[in-house]
Amino acid sequence: MAIGCVMLILTIVPLGSLCYKAGVVGAKIDGVFTRSWSLDKFMTMVLGSPTRFADEFWWSFELGVLAATGAVIAAVPLAWIARGGGRRAAPTLCITAVALALPGPLVAMVLIWLLNRRESALLVLLYDRTLLAPWLALLVRTVPWATLILWFAFRSLATDVLDSAASEGAGPLTRLFRIALPQRLAALATAWLVTFAIALGDLSATVLVLPPGAETLSVRIFRLIHSAADDQVAGVCLALLGILAVLTAAALGCVRRLR
Repeated sequence: MAIGCVMLILTIVPLGSLCYKAGVVGAKIDGVFTRSWSLDKFMTMVLGSPTRFADEFWWSFELGVLAATGAVIAAVPLAWIARGGGRRAAPTLCITAVALALPGPLVAMVLIWLLNRRESALLVLLYDRTLLAPWLALLVRTVPWATLILWFAFRSLATDVLDSAASEGAGPLTRLFRIALPQRLAALATAWLVTFAIALGDLSATVLVLPPGAETLSVRIFRLIHSAADDQVAGVCLALLGILAVLTAAALGCVRRLR
């Protein structure tokens, strides 16, 4: 009960602050500066944000989809190998721990050193004209979280079913694709949504490696905060929360239908 109350407070207070800042209106009456809250401005700031920052939403969602999909694909074999624990889990544990410990700017600097090679026309093209560098940076940031989610999901599989399939001649890949993944669609959807949200909010790893002309929501919000545009920041954040809520509800509905 106490934990639920704390979580509720930690959710309501930031949301209330964002709602207030998105609709606050300042006016000077008789030489006195006053503030009031306007529903019209609130709706304009929230509903108009996807149009006002359409390019930023596009870049963020494109990178988020690519990063989340790549993270889940990379996490499936890591979690499957490590599901039994013991020595087999050591490589997955090491990769996850190192990726979680790496600071975002350090990841970006390593990618700059690897890809920003002027002697290679191909690397210059990939670095300056594609999303390869920010995608790789986001993979480092998101793969550990997808791995942890799927690791727990695969460990909860019934061992007798897997053993029975193995005794009938099913190999590891057959057990993974024919038994494990169909039974853990909800975990796959959860891992994808979690990594998608992490990719949308990342700033430290992507701000240094974004190609010219690309600007994500996190970078735009960072600039708006420094320009004291609180109403625009609040509107973008609330619009993004609404979109993520819709995506989550749609994913849950699809998982239930597949079941």
